[in-house]
Amino acid sequence: NVRFDSASGLQPTLPFGSGGVLRLNVDGSGALGVGYKGKGTLTITEGVQVSSTVGYLGYHAGSEGTATVTGSNSKWTTPGTLYVGYNGLGTLTIEQGAQVSSSAGYLSYSSTAQGTATVTGSGSQWTMTGDFYVGYYGRGVLHISQGAQVSNFKGYIGYDGTGEARVSGQGAQWINASD
Repeated sequence: NVRFDSASGLQPTLPFGSGGVLRLNVDGSGALGVGYKGKGTLTITEGVQVSSTVGYLGYHAGSEGTATVTGSNSKWTTPGTLYVGYNGLGTLTIEQGAQVSSSAGYLSYSSTAQGTATVTGSGSQWTMTGDFYVGYYGRGVLHISQGAQVSNFKGYIGYDGTGEARVSGQGAQWINASD
């Protein structure tokens, strides 16, 4: 489990092996994935801003990846695609004014995947410059509530899979820029 907070910044230290430690240095030059073959969690909080070239939550079939981006000024930025449920189970929560940005987004990329995103709270945003797929091949679920916003170029619900989207509460929006 990885936590980026004000104490560790972009260089968290994790227990590794027998008495060892692993020091991460996230500088935006590589992919960031959670739940590669097993189960993992990622938390970005307390105004920390994390960058990666691409993001994966639940990479292999049977894996589980969960990411929570929480709090004002907390950000996860990827100029590439963010996959929530690539082949496994992916869960993304953006809350309390946090922001995520990517070129494109997939909630469930393959037929073995399941992806769920919850964007909630005033100022919380997931911004994509490209397209957004809720259920590309597997099952995708999107919840936007309480003043949160999701924006993209084109949005698809159930592209070649099963998709569900719910927008609720005052000020909640899903904005599709394309006609």
